[in-house]
Amino acid sequence: MSLYWKCQIAGWSFYGLLAAGIPSLYGGMRWTVALRTATGIAIGLFLTDQLRRFMLRRGWLWLPLRRLAPRVVFAAVIVTGVMVLILLPLLLLTITAAERTGPLTTIFSIHLIFVLGWILLYLGYHNLRRVHLAEAEKLRLELGMRETELKALRAQLNPHFLFNSLNSLRGLITENPSRAQEAVTRLAALLRHTLQLSRARTTTLEEELEATKHYLELESLRFESRLRYEIDSDLQSLDVAVPPMLIQNLVENAIKHGIARLPKGGSVRVDVQRSSQDLHIRVTNTGTLGDEPGRRGIGLTNSLERLRLMFGEGVSFQLRQLEPSEVACDVVVPIGTRQPAHTVSHPPSIVH
Repeated sequence: MSLYWKCQIAGWSFYGLLAAGIPSLYGGMRWTVALRTATGIAIGLFLTDQLRRFMLRRGWLWLPLRRLAPRVVFAAVIVTGVMVLILLPLLLLTITAAERTGPLTTIFSIHLIFVLGWILLYLGYHNLRRVHLAEAEKLRLELGMRETELKALRAQLNPHFLFNSLNSLRGLITENPSRAQEAVTRLAALLRHTLQLSRARTTTLEEELEATKHYLELESLRFESRLRYEIDSDLQSLDVAVPPMLIQNLVENAIKHGIARLPKGGSVRVDVQRSSQDLHIRVTNTGTLGDEPGRRGIGLTNSLERLRLMFGEGVSFQLRQLEPSEVACDVVVPIGTRQPAHTVSHPPSIVH
């Protein structure tokens, strides 16, 4: 037996106890009262079940409150009226002619309250169930997105980058042990940062810039004098929440498609500024845009998708040729006033 029918039988059995119990306190149980009670239970079960089917066909479960309320009241009056009319012959047997007006009005009111309560309980149950299902679906989607992000972030540990970094470290160990030690520290910090963020949806801009600095320092071991970089951010933007590895992916893109292809190398500059409503991120690098269909890369595409999930379609991304030998990547995030205030002793401004 379904939960609905269990509740139906329990509810109308409670109605029967009231309908039979109250009169029996005053005049004892009579066959007319028992018959009226049994008839009332049967009619109540039938009419409310038909009402349920009608509400489902008409889509009442999805109506807004302002449209649902008058329908509920009207349906309760109609069902109660039909129920009382069917019970009327039995009611007349137990009520004297002089007493009919008052008791009949009272009986109609009691039945109206009972039917109205049934409708409200039924609609309330389905509304709560819909809310719980929506929350469960939201949780399922969030868990799925978290798992996807975890896989994406772990995938960003570029094996070529690790190989190049370790290869550069091997040469530094004998040539410059102190610098090799510093590089190992930076690599460990970068890996720790990446693995920690695999369990988080966002990181602060300050932490993201620090990780980007570690990344650029490690790439400097490989490119040496061919890579120069500068990072600049204003004080107000450091507490803004951004997807992990957003700026690092922008910088990685700039090096891969710009600096690495130039015999003399070039420079990479990161500028981050915050306005009242937006966060502006610009990464510029020496090079030309050309006709590269894969210029974005998987990491950058993942970051942009996470940005859109966080901030909606207001996110702006533009990759363009700024100067004949300079490419700019601009990302604008509509943060509004949702970010908390945060104080930092000094904004990062790093030149290398």
